[in-house]
Amino acid sequence: MIKLSYPSKMRINGEKVGTFDLNAGASCPGSKENGEVVEVCKSCYAKKNMYNFPVVKNKRIRNQQDYKRDGWVEDMVKAIGTSKRFRWFSSGDIETPELALKIKEIISKTPSTKHWL
Repeated sequence: MIKLSYPSKMRINGEKVGTFDLNAGASCPGSKENGEVVEVCKSCYAKKNMYNFPVVKNKRIRNQQDYKRDGWVEDMVKAIGTSKRFRWFSSGDIETPELALKIKEIISKTPSTKHWL
């Protein structure tokens, strides 16, 4: 089952914008160099405040496994539906080339949605 987020601060013209999120840091391929967190990632907003609540973290951990399953692309297309806008990753990042290809396919299957990545 797809778990989208609808952050309260992310509205455009009063409309909620759905997001698909992963845990920041754990899914960010460029967040570490030589085992050390890179400077820009030390102050990451997605590692603070509400992002630390267990219910929020658990959803992102679940998403990190969910996108690897068969059927995820079609389920995401359904979840996005007729939304005017959709944001990929208010936290986290594209962690694998496979995820990038799946996102590309979803974008091509939802042409009436403006995707923001």
